[in-house]
Amino acid sequence: MRTIVALALLVSSLRADTRAGVSNAWKDLHDRAIAAVERNELASAMRLLDESRNMAHTDFEVALTENDIGLVLFRSGKLIEARARLLRALEGWTATHEPACFAQSSAALA
Repeated sequence: MRTIVALALLVSSLRADTRAGVSNAWKDLHDRAIAAVERNELASAMRLLDESRNMAHTDFEVALTENDIGLVLFRSGKLIEARARLLRALEGWTATHEPACFAQSSAALA
């Protein structure tokens, strides 16, 4: 399961890299959070993701951050909290009309 979460976070990072219109400050925090996850520094990753969530201005940034917080919570064994964040991500993906992202968050919930 850890590998699936790591892969999903990598995909999230790639989505942020290819998305036009994301803020540089948000992207920097998001990238640093993903790097912390890769080093298995989950507390640091959560702090950075919380900061990036506060800086998120677009529906895409909010949904991606909620998705990634959900994945880190899942990896940390906090399943109820993870589910709530992933459901928020699904709402965001619906608003942004991002079916591939919707599928990723849905798969994580399953």
